[in-house]
Amino acid sequence: MPGSPHLEAGDKAGIQSSHSRYGWVILGVIFLILFIAVSSRGIVTMYVRPWSSEFGWSITAITLAMSIQLLFSGPGGILGGNLTDRFGPKNVLIAYLLLIVIGVLGIAAMNGLWQLYLFYGLFLGIGSMLHPVTTPLIARWFSKGRGLALGMVQEGDLLGMAVLAPFLLIINETSGWRTAWFGMGLATLVLVIPMTWLFIKPVPAKTSTGTKSTNPVTTPPGATLRQASHHRSFWMLMVTTLFCGVTARYFWLLIAPIALEGGMSPTQVGLTISIAGIMAVPGMLVFGFACDRISRPLLLSINFMLRCVAFIIMAFYIWTHEPALMFIGAGMAGFLTRSSAPPFSLAWINCFGFRSIGTIFGVSSTVHQTAAALSLFMAGYIFDRVGSYLPTLISSAVLLVIVSIVAWRIPEKKCYIDTPEVVQPEKAQRLVTNAP
Repeated sequence: MPGSPHLEAGDKAGIQSSHSRYGWVILGVIFLILFIAVSSRGIVTMYVRPWSSEFGWSITAITLAMSIQLLFSGPGGILGGNLTDRFGPKNVLIAYLLLIVIGVLGIAAMNGLWQLYLFYGLFLGIGSMLHPVTTPLIARWFSKGRGLALGMVQEGDLLGMAVLAPFLLIINETSGWRTAWFGMGLATLVLVIPMTWLFIKPVPAKTSTGTKSTNPVTTPPGATLRQASHHRSFWMLMVTTLFCGVTARYFWLLIAPIALEGGMSPTQVGLTISIAGIMAVPGMLVFGFACDRISRPLLLSINFMLRCVAFIIMAFYIWTHEPALMFIGAGMAGFLTRSSAPPFSLAWINCFGFRSIGTIFGVSSTVHQTAAALSLFMAGYIFDRVGSYLPTLISSAVLLVIVSIVAWRIPEKKCYIDTPEVVQPEKAQRLVTNAP
C-alpha cells in the first residue's frame, strides 16, 4: 500500500496544536455555521416536488438550479480559499454568510424560476462553499487528532438537515414553506454571523524563542498550487475528487425525489432524510478517527466500495418499492458520502502542506462541485425522459468500483521542502493582522 499512515504535515511550522482549548471553541463555531447556515443548501431536496406542483416547474428545471449552485460553488471555493490564504478566515466567513442570508431570504420571497436560479444558484452557490475556508482553519488548530476534529466539524450541515427536516415539515404544513426559509435566513443573520465575528480568531504561532504569538513572521511550509501540480499525487487526488463528485453530491439533493419514486409518504421521506443525516455523524467520526491512524488512500478506497453497495440497495428499493431498503441504503449512503472528507483533507495536507492549502482546496472543490453539477443535471434530465432515477444509481455504482481502485493507488507522500518561508517586513505586518 503506498504512502505512510502517520504523516502530519505542518506540525513543525509553528502553528499551535490541539493543546489549546480555544481550538474547541473554533470547532464549535464552525459546526454552528454549517448546522444552521450551510444546511439550507441541502434542505432544498424537500422542496423539489412541492415547488414543481405549486409553480409548474419541471424536475429538470429545478435540478438545473441545483447544478447552477454547484457550478458557482467551485469558483466560490477558489476565491474563498485564496482570500483565506492571504487575509485570514474571519472576514471571508462573514462575507460568505451574508451571501447565504441574501440567498435564503430571496428564496423565501421568490415567485419565478429565474429567482431560484439567482438566489439558490448564485448566492447560495458561492456562499455555502466554506470548505476551503474552514478546513485549513481547523487543521491548523489541531495538529493532534486532526482527522477526528475535521470529522466532527464537517458533519455539521448534514446533522442540521437531519435535525431540521422534521421541524421544517411541520412548518411547511402549518405556515408554508416561505416561513421555513425565512426562519433559516433570520437565524443565520442574528445568531451565526455575530458568533463568527466574536469567536473566530487567528491561530497562535510560535516565536523564535518557542513562546506563543499571534504575530507570525513566516508562512507555513508547503507547496504552491503550481508546485503541487507537478506531482502525480496531485492529479490522482484530483481524479478521485472528480469521481467522488459525480457519484455523491446528487444523493443529498435528490434523496427526497428518489424516496418518492418508490412510493414513500411525505412522513417516510422526512424520516429517510433524518436517517441519512444522522448516520453522517458516526460516519464522519469513524473515518475521521481512522484517518489519524491508517492510510488515507486505503480509507478512501474502502469508502467508495461500501458506497457502491449503498447505491445498489437504493436501486433495489426503486425496483421493489420496499421502504426498508431505502432506509438501509440512505443510511449507508449518509454514513459514507461525506465521511470521505476527512481522508481527502488530510491527504491533501500531508502531501502539500499548509502554504497554499486554501487555494488547493478551492481548486479541488471546484472539480468536485463541477462534476456534481453535471451529474445532478443529468440525473434530472434522465428522470424526465425515462421517469426513474434507477439508471443514475446503477451507473454511479459502476463508477464507484473504478474510483475505489484509483484511490487505493494514490501515493500519499510529502511533496515539498519542510522549511517555513520568511516573509518581507511589509507582508509580515499584514500577516500580523490577518493570520489565518
